[in-house]
Amino acid sequence: MRVVRWTPQERVDIPDLTAMSFLVLGETRRWNRSVILGEDAANYVIQGFAVEPAAVPDTTIRVRLDPSGAGTPPFGQALGGENLGGTTVRHGQLIGDHDDAANLEGNATQTFDFTAQPDNTYRLQMRFVFADGTNDNRAFWNPSTNAEFIAAVDTRHLPNYELGIAVSPASLGAEYIPLADVAWVSPGPITVSEITDVRTFVFEGAAPFQGATQDAAGAFGDFDRTTTRATTGVNAVYPVLRALGRQIQDIKGEDVGGDWDWFSRVFPAPGGGTLPAGAVSTKSMRSLDTVDFIVGDGTTVWGDFNGTTGLDALFAYINANSATLPRRIRILIRSHETALNTPAFTISDANRLLGGGKNIEIIGQGNGTAAGQIVIDASAVTTGYVFTGESLVLQNLAMTTSV
Repeated sequence: MRVVRWTPQERVDIPDLTAMSFLVLGETRRWNRSVILGEDAANYVIQGFAVEPAAVPDTTIRVRLDPSGAGTPPFGQALGGENLGGTTVRHGQLIGDHDDAANLEGNATQTFDFTAQPDNTYRLQMRFVFADGTNDNRAFWNPSTNAEFIAAVDTRHLPNYELGIAVSPASLGAEYIPLADVAWVSPGPITVSEITDVRTFVFEGAAPFQGATQDAAGAFGDFDRTTTRATTGVNAVYPVLRALGRQIQDIKGEDVGGDWDWFSRVFPAPGGGTLPAGAVSTKSMRSLDTVDFIVGDGTTVWGDFNGTTGLDALFAYINANSATLPRRIRILIRSHETALNTPAFTISDANRLLGGGKNIEIIGQGNGTAAGQIVIDASAVTTGYVFTGESLVLQNLAMTTSV
């Protein structure tokens, strides 16, 4: 951050006093760009700013910074940019919320009337602006009379936001944040069915939050696809990190032995001993190493699932090499059919997975209509459990026991 340098006996002028405010603003924007957005210098909604039909007149939509109308949180928040003229945009500007004196940082409600617009689908967009305000009396010097006089003037540049439209999906500029597509047919009315949410949230991803798969275009690849994410999802860095930390714990298991240490820049050996299987001491911020085993070619019907070339041989290999394998193992079963009425594979003493604290997933990737079967032959297992000290997850498969 640049700091104004005062010199003794210097006359202080307006540009220097104004710079004190804008240097702080610039530092705040720089923090948001570098720490929050990183290389992705773009505009995002944090929460709020939903587009709604206004009851009166019914040709109008509204965007509310204060959804409750009572001056109580949650308020709309966004990270946008200010247009400084031409094509120069400074990203990282916090839009909305309220200041320490509980003043809203913008109008509680903004509206847009479509009455004068030709029939079309329009993209409603929002951008940050300063507006002069807080009118109050100030003293001024009149050089012609060598006397002061009092006048009422705007004393603050107030943060605000304004709305604009373009024919969808066009953008009005790099500083604009898309909020919704509005299908306008004169003479109206505009209802909820004419409004499609297109907000992109900095933590929660792009709306709409439904997708055919977790990797669908525009979807955020996680496990939450509820329609209320805009108001119930995470909206700050701390809860995001907490949520990610819990996901890591769920994947890797609890750190009951004190030897996981996923956060260290250099992974230490627990208690000064040898490193866990698969760990690399020089790996920065160690992740959970994973190895994938594939059983099947995707075309053969079950012939690639049984016998000496199938799971029995694979489990025997895992047992023999447990000390050098990573802690997370995925077994992808790509048999041509997943559906099978008879047992597909039997686990016994010869091929059961032994200890080592592995996290094991066995995933059926066939195209049948029912889950394939993994059968535990209790009569063939003479000691202990089939999976000893392991965390086991089955997907698209079933496990049963025979005696």
